[in-house]
Amino acid sequence: MEKTKASVVICDTDILSQKAEFNDKTLVAVDKPRLWFIRCLDTFFPTKSKKGIHPTAVVGKNCKIGKKVYIGSNVSIDDDVEIGNGTKVQSGVQIHDRVRIGKNVVLKSGCVIGSDGFGFERNDQGIFEKFPHVGGVVIEDDVEIGGNTCVDRGTLSDTMIGKGTKIDNLVHIAHNVVIGKNCAILLLR
Repeated sequence: MEKTKASVVICDTDILSQKAEFNDKTLVAVDKPRLWFIRCLDTFFPTKSKKGIHPTAVVGKNCKIGKKVYIGSNVSIDDDVEIGNGTKVQSGVQIHDRVRIGKNVVLKSGCVIGSDGFGFERNDQGIFEKFPHVGGVVIEDDVEIGGNTCVDRGTLSDTMIGKGTKIDNLVHIAHNVVIGKNCAILLLR
């Protein structure tokens, strides 16, 4: 802390119990300083919210698109998809049929939502036969899914992603998976 050139420092309340002096700095002592730093950044550097459907996006038949939704360039949405209010679908996302997406969801670039999972069975000749995937995908409100992540449709029932869940880039969610509320799924590096 002595070496920082910052004049204002958001810090943990524990710093106040230390004997060190920081006369040239203003300390803002809070519980969860990282959370408060995020809130400050959001206040001083708000992100500009995009709305509407990019002209290169393709939206299928019988889709229900909510209000204040953004669908980016080169997005492909199959038939019978539901997208809730305030959702952002970034460029290059593929959304297959029988997908229901809640409100305020973020799908980052390159996601594939609702493709078939890996399901095969060998027949008597040893040849693979594909297991049909007739389920869908349900993504509840306030979910964020990172770039190039794949969420497979269910085989007989839906793959489910619970409200508030955050999923990292490059993650694969297999068919029939059920993820609870406010979970964090990440790729270990």
